[in-house]
Amino acid sequence: MKYEVNKEEKNLIAELAVDFIEDYASIFLDASSTNQVFAEKLKRRKNLKIFTPNLYTAKEIESTRTNQVYLIGGLLIDGHTGGLFCNEMASKVTVDYAFFSCRGFDSNFGASDALETEAGVKKVMKENAKKNFLLIDHTKFNNRYTFQSLKIEGIDYMLTDRKPNETIRTLNKYFEVIYEH
Repeated sequence: MKYEVNKEEKNLIAELAVDFIEDYASIFLDASSTNQVFAEKLKRRKNLKIFTPNLYTAKEIESTRTNQVYLIGGLLIDGHTGGLFCNEMASKVTVDYAFFSCRGFDSNFGASDALETEAGVKKVMKENAKKNFLLIDHTKFNNRYTFQSLKIEGIDYMLTDRKPNETIRTLNKYFEVIYEH
């Protein structure tokens, strides 16, 4: 299960991300396993409005009853929703912060995913968020998948588990890179 792969790295990234969130914020968490781990950390915050297409993330958030969770609907596959209905529902939401992960990140192509349904909702929510965060562990650098989910210019912060290579760090003219030391 993807949730268990690189779990230590995901925990480090989630710890970095939670520091950006204040009580009463509205946030979007994509369907990634990294955001499932991040959802566990959000128990420290109260009165959040959280939107996600991930059934497991929604259940984790809802279990605390200190935050509101909205499951963005659509075709349900492997615990995640996607497709036209999902994108349409997402287009009617605006949030303070959007947190995305991806299958790969290339310094020319940006963030990418293997499935169109994963990339589509990210493109919609990127436009509807005040700040966009890319949560990415080091194993995803210099990989490119079929569907672009975020252009480099659409990212405000990249949070990662270790210092990226020089090529990635030179992108700081577009976004701030924050990593665990």
